[in-house]
Amino acid sequence: MAVPLAVVRASRHRVLNPVVWVYTYIFRGTPLLVQTYLLYYGAGQFEFVRNSWLWDPVLSQAWWCALIAFTLNTGAYTTELLRGAIADTPKGEVEAAIATGMSKRARLSRIVLPSAFRRAIPAYSNEVIFMLHGSVVASTITLQDILGVGRWLNGRYYLAYEGLITAAVLYFIIVFAITRVFRWLERRYLRHLNRRREPIARNIAPPMGVGEGATVAEQTRDCLSRVDALLTEAGSSRRDILAATVWLAHMADYDAMNAVWDNWMPEGCAPARACGEARLAGSDLLVEVVVTAAVSA
Repeated sequence: MAVPLAVVRASRHRVLNPVVWVYTYIFRGTPLLVQTYLLYYGAGQFEFVRNSWLWDPVLSQAWWCALIAFTLNTGAYTTELLRGAIADTPKGEVEAAIATGMSKRARLSRIVLPSAFRRAIPAYSNEVIFMLHGSVVASTITLQDILGVGRWLNGRYYLAYEGLITAAVLYFIIVFAITRVFRWLERRYLRHLNRRREPIARNIAPPMGVGEGATVAEQTRDCLSRVDALLTEAGSSRRDILAATVWLAHMADYDAMNAVWDNWMPEGCAPARACGEARLAGSDLLVEVVVTAAVSA
C-alpha cells in the first residue's frame, strides 16, 4: 500500500497528492492507541456501520480492528519514508536512464524504485521495530499479545516481575532476529556503498589487458598510457572507446574518462557520463544498457 502512495507523493499529483498527504498527516499525528480505540470501540456507535456487510466478519472482531489500525498507521509512516527515498534519488541515475531512452514508467520501475528501496532499508528496519513495539496496543482490546500474556501471568499467579521480564526477553529476541535480517539485506543491497581498497572489475574486463594483481593507481596509469595507442589504431571502433571509458569509470577516475571521451568522441559525451553515473551508483545492469544503446546508436 505504501509504494503507490509514496509514488503519488513524490510525483506531486495535483489531485491525489493532497489526499495522500491528509492520510499520512492524520495517522502520523495521532497515537496508535487512539486509532485502535476509535476503530474498535467507536465504529460500532454508528448504525450504518453495524448494518453494513463488514460488521460481522471484520469490524466486530478485535483481531481485524487491530490489523486494520496497525496497517493504516505503519502505511502512513512507510509512505513518507519511501517518498523521501524516491525524492533523494541521485539525478545522475535518472539522467543515465533518460540517456538510454527509457520511458517514465520504465525509469520508475527499473531505476528509481529499486534505488529508493535499497536506500530505505535502514530506515524501514526502524519502522518494523517500532511497529513491533506498538503491537502491545492490541492487548488493550481483548487480544493476547506477548505483553498481554505477561500481564495475565502477573495477575493469575501474583508474580511481580516474572511475566513482564519474560515478555521483555521475547521482544529482545524478536528484535535481534529482525535486525540481523535487515543487516543482511543492507550488506546484500548496499554493498556498492562500501569503500573497497582494491576494487576488481565485475562483468566488465579491462580493454587494455591490465594485470589483475595491480593496484587501482597502477591499473589507471596503465589504462591511460595505452588508451592513445588503442584509440589511434586503424579500425578503432566506437566499442573500443566505450570499453575504455567504462573501465575508467569503474576505476572511479571520471576526469580521465571524460577527457578520453571528449578528445576522441565529443558527440558521445552524454552516454559516457551516463556510464560513469551508473557505475558510481553501483548499477552494472545500467552500465550494460548504456553501452549497448551507445554502441548500437
